[in-house]
Amino acid sequence: MKFNLEGKSNNLPDRNGKQDNCSGNNKKRETIDGIDRLLNQLPKGLAEKARKNLLKAMSGRKITRREFLKGIGIAGLLGLGAVKTSQDIERIKQSIKILEDFFKGKNRKETLITSEKEASSIPIQAPTPEQKIIEKEEEKSITEILNYYQTEIHITLDEINKVEAFWQDGYQNNPSLRRSFIKAYFEMGAWEKKLRSIFREELKNVLPARQAEELMYLAIPESHWKFNARSRKKAVGPYQIIKSTARKYGLKINNFIDERIDPELSARACARIIKDLLKDFNGDLDLAISGYNGSFVYKYKAAMNGKNLSYEEFLKYIEKKINQIKKDIEKENFWIYKIHRGDILKKISKKIGVSGRDLCRINNIDDENKILIGQKIKIPIRQSNKEKIFFHKLGGIKENLVYPAKYKAIMNLIHQKFVSRKKKELHFQTIEINSLIHRVKRGENLYRIAQKYGIRLEQLIAFNPKIKENKLPVGYWLVIPPKYSNLAEISRRKQISLSYLKKINPAIKNIYANLPIGFKVRI
Repeated sequence: MKFNLEGKSNNLPDRNGKQDNCSGNNKKRETIDGIDRLLNQLPKGLAEKARKNLLKAMSGRKITRREFLKGIGIAGLLGLGAVKTSQDIERIKQSIKILEDFFKGKNRKETLITSEKEASSIPIQAPTPEQKIIEKEEEKSITEILNYYQTEIHITLDEINKVEAFWQDGYQNNPSLRRSFIKAYFEMGAWEKKLRSIFREELKNVLPARQAEELMYLAIPESHWKFNARSRKKAVGPYQIIKSTARKYGLKINNFIDERIDPELSARACARIIKDLLKDFNGDLDLAISGYNGSFVYKYKAAMNGKNLSYEEFLKYIEKKINQIKKDIEKENFWIYKIHRGDILKKISKKIGVSGRDLCRINNIDDENKILIGQKIKIPIRQSNKEKIFFHKLGGIKENLVYPAKYKAIMNLIHQKFVSRKKKELHFQTIEINSLIHRVKRGENLYRIAQKYGIRLEQLIAFNPKIKENKLPVGYWLVIPPKYSNLAEISRRKQISLSYLKKINPAIKNIYANLPIGFKVRI
């Protein structure tokens, strides 16, 4: 991957002198190319990490000089001998100075969004296509029970049954939903035995075994069993878990692995989350499922002081909140909106139904293409846009409201045998990434030790950066890296298809990256 000044690949002038959108600054281009050549001398895993850190630094977030130096991997270059002469060091110093000068003006608290093109280049991961379908249908389902033009909105169990009927009909008759549902159920068959065991084990003595096992199917309303599913709220994986929650429940996330994508590990995290939610809400499964898809249930719990909690009372609480939002819209003239990353006035205008010209005039904005992240703007409330503002302000309430009904609709269809075909169960073994300790004996050197353990010399040096090859003291304890350090190496040594290994180990993002000690790889 080649760097450029916007953090994208292959965006600099090519060797034939063809210019792209980086303004033709040859000095900056040579600087980036120089660092890229130096990084290419590192082991692949470390080089990739250094590249990613530099791209983060170039994304515009506020960083310190120390973070910046760390970002471009200077410590790694020096430690591994990629920099050998004073000229190399001087060249790096010059490169740092040029890049630091370039970053001035970007390292500030608020980032300027100047155009639609620039907004789209801000590093936000858009929802995957499958998640867009799910989110679109969720918006439709909420309109089954919420009509802004009603004098007063009522949320009862009968109304929720309408949402359940909407989803059941959708998964039966909507071609896109039907196709996704059938495929998801089929693909889950390969992992079903393991998933049932996980949910049964984690929810033992909390729910009846069958009810616990069926919660594995939460992955269908969440993601349609797509391992790489990603939502607008940055939830990832088949069970759609956000980063903070994932780490709370023991899932690892870094540049090389994301265990939210792993079907078994994410399923276990999901089961543990449900277990905690059941504990928090007195064993009410509907409340627990609502809470899995949003935190609004905790506002209800706080309002009730944790007493007499039930799903029916929760609906009454939501009903009161929704009607209050409606009343506020009716009596206010303006809605205060905070600019988020990726927002531009053109999109806000289209979403809310107010022209960009009006938004500029009301908020004293000279150029509609220049707004700041975190900036608050006034949006006029008019009869024509009240409904749009209403549904936008509902936010997390919508997610909590429709989710149990959606899950029940799917389970109804499964019980009715609407879907039945299942993929053949996957069978595999696991190997654990382990390291050893070796005490240096008289007459040994790094090359002989590497040969003894069947590893490459570069690997041994990378795991012991403080030791020098020509100065290996007797009695020194060396860390022996794992025999299988990455997925590509496992594929080569075990003679297993790399595409198959990637398929059954979806959490591994980089097949060449050294995996952490203790990580279990399916083979």
